[in-house]
Amino acid sequence: MGSEMCIRDSLYYLRGRLGSLTSIDALRSTVATPLFNRDSAESTASHTVQVTFESGPADIQITYLRSGDEWLVTQFSILADALSS
Repeated sequence: MGSEMCIRDSLYYLRGRLGSLTSIDALRSTVATPLFNRDSAESTASHTVQVTFESGPADIQITYLRSGDEWLVTQFSILADALSS
């Protein structure tokens, strides 16, 4: 339970550094699905969303992997100057 509290506190702190979301500016998506043998090969998708927070611009990147009928998030990141210092 202690590590969950630490992670939650860290996320809350980082969210505070970004401030509120003020705009969604652009979305880029890529989906890769094999042409042959679709049932056994993995499909992937990625989205990059250019946004603006109160602290300035940022890119939100999300990567997915298809598992059966579901898409699982394999990576989530927010790239922002407010989080780099």
